Amino acid sequence: MPSLPEPRPVRVCTIPGRHPYVDRCLTGAPDVVHLPDSGASTSYADPWRPSPALDPSWVRAYAGEVDVMHLHFGFEHRTPQQLRTWADTLAAQDIPLVLTVHDLDNPHTTGQERHHASLGVLTKAAAVTITLTRGAADDLKRRYGVTAHVIPHPHQFDLGLVSRRVRARARRGGRIGLNLRSLRPNVDAAAALALLRHAPADADIVIRVSTAALSGNGVGALVAAGAREGRWHVEEVAGYTDERQLWEFLSGIDALLLPYRWGTHSGWVESCWDVGTSVVTPAVGHYGEQHPTVTLSLDARPEVVRQVLGELRPAAGATTQERRAEQSDVAARHAAIYRRALG
Repeated sequence: MPSLPEPRPVRVCTIPGRHPYVDRCLTGAPDVVHLPDSGASTSYADPWRPSPALDPSWVRAYAGEVDVMHLHFGFEHRTPQQLRTWADTLAAQDIPLVLTVHDLDNPHTTGQERHHASLGVLTKAAAVTITLTRGAADDLKRRYGVTAHVIPHPHQFDLGLVSRRVRARARRGGRIGLNLRSLRPNVDAAAALALLRHAPADADIVIRVSTAALSGNGVGALVAAGAREGRWHVEEVAGYTDERQLWEFLSGIDALLLPYRWGTHSGWVESCWDVGTSVVTPAVGHYGEQHPTVTLSLDARPEVVRQVLGELRPAAGATTQERRAEQSDVAARHAAIYRRALG
């Protein structure tokens, strides 16, 4: 009896073309070829360069090389109408769209009307929609009527760094970190600094900053004032931060404060879980569904701040074996979804 032919690998173009999350979702995916968007960023140092694959002319030019288009993020520069035209072009070229909704509310923009309209267009056009948590899937169903597959975020750090720490945990007080290297619109740096002024006296606080992020916005003065008063010490960084530097920061603290006014999911939560660092975040988004977090409002009363921060304990964190098994499962589930999208 003649043997059946081997299935041809599915050629998947991703937007963005390169990003740690995107790569880890596809590493080891059976019968999948990852095609970064030709002509776009192929470097982790610049994953946010607008992708040419979001242009209908690119789709028509490369249609013969792509089986599935997978859009993650990086479409803020396109209007809902432009995205509709792009999706129609994909359909005309018989290229199914797979969409992962990372952000129900965009952390990079203050107003959300355009982002919500874009998600309406994309979820309607997608053959398959994915998100990272059950809560986000419920929101997508309620807002857009779409049933999303829930696939968790894989490990953020390289597996060789998972469960490793650069320093022992503090015996007293704990070391609390705040990252202000870049200030997205959803980051309330002033409120976070005001909150940390009410931290227990034995807490060791480190503020990670960059000159570029703090110049001309008043936050730099608040950081400097607290440093002069001995409330915290400052770790200055400049430009692009590589994985090792980020690991040294997160694995060297006991807890990270995420000062978000809105958002959905966070790579910071995943990075902290990789190294067993607790996460403190307001009750917004679905961060606590990714992994257990400590909830603290940025507007909490001083006595509440002292109590919550004084009771911080290390996170359970991930083991290398758990993250390796999870990543393999995530990749296999993506491969199955691509086959499903192709019908």
